[in-house]
Amino acid sequence: IKKDVNGYIPSLFEKEAKQMGRTKNIFTFKFNSKHITPIFNIFTPGYQLSDTLFCYGSVNSSTMENNISLEINRLNTPEVEINKLFMRLKTNRQKAILNTLTNRLKVGESFVFDNFTINNQAAQDSLVTNLFWNNWEGKKNSASFYTSTSFKTLQSGDVESFVHLLPSKFMINNSAWQMLPATFKVSSVGVDVDGFLAQNGEQML
Repeated sequence: IKKDVNGYIPSLFEKEAKQMGRTKNIFTFKFNSKHITPIFNIFTPGYQLSDTLFCYGSVNSSTMENNISLEINRLNTPEVEINKLFMRLKTNRQKAILNTLTNRLKVGESFVFDNFTINNQAAQDSLVTNLFWNNWEGKKNSASFYTSTSFKTLQSGDVESFVHLLPSKFMINNSAWQMLPATFKVSSVGVDVDGFLAQNGEQML
């Protein structure tokens, strides 16, 4: 798995990972579980899983064509509650796509995100991420964020990342905000921000 991921974003992995060999594995699988929270808590105390968990898919390490799905009705941690989680990973030699959807994501007591979705695509040392959520009951809260991140390994061995925020928008308590393009440079010395602006009429951040 590490060898495959290294092919999409090699800058995030050490040189040893690039030299790893490949084992031929071709198979399909289906995995069902029931009442596994007590077993799960051996490794992650305080976490709660729904009574059923379903994982299925196909793997072909020779062609790097993998299709794996995971369904969990409920996953709770001490700080996060997730209702109806669905994840799908699809890969080939050119790219990897990971889609994550959940009916509701609750963080602490203050933040609730309905219909929360994250779509990721990794290829050629870059990562495209789209993030969405919307809640149309009562006051409207929603968001659509679009980003593209490129990675680069410097001569020093450090990794430098450029996060490009594309035109995006979000709504908080019926207040609609527009976000203009911006660039975040992330390196070992800190974070540089260029062009960030969120605007709602005459309000600006």
